[in-house]
Amino acid sequence: MKKYKVILHSDAESDIESSFKWGCRAWGEENAKLWVRKLRRAIRKQLTLLPLACPLAPESEQLGVSIRHLIVGRYRVLFTVRGKTVTILHVSVIHRSPMRLFGSSVHWVIGNKTLAREIVSLNREGSN
Repeated sequence: MKKYKVILHSDAESDIESSFKWGCRAWGEENAKLWVRKLRRAIRKQLTLLPLACPLAPESEQLGVSIRHLIVGRYRVLFTVRGKTVTILHVSVIHRSPMRLFGSSVHWVIGNKTLAREIVSLNREGSN
């Protein structure tokens, strides 16, 4: 079975760190550490072996690049797959509102200039 290398974009790492800090306040540090370990383990388990089994994110069509998503508990992980490399772009809490679930990530990507440049680069490479 093909193994993929999983890379966390610095923004995704910041997303996890922010959720960890919130978890420390809400559940205590030990429970927040346990949550981070479970999240990372679930991401690693799915994305090192079967990232293409995850569906395309609705944002994918709007952005013109293949962005997939993985649901882990109440979190949504947005990522791209290029060759044998999976790049995690964003980790966010899933809200009950579909507009917030799908719309917020598009605005987040567009508002993030570094990531927007990477997506433009992916689009150019994909059209060659």
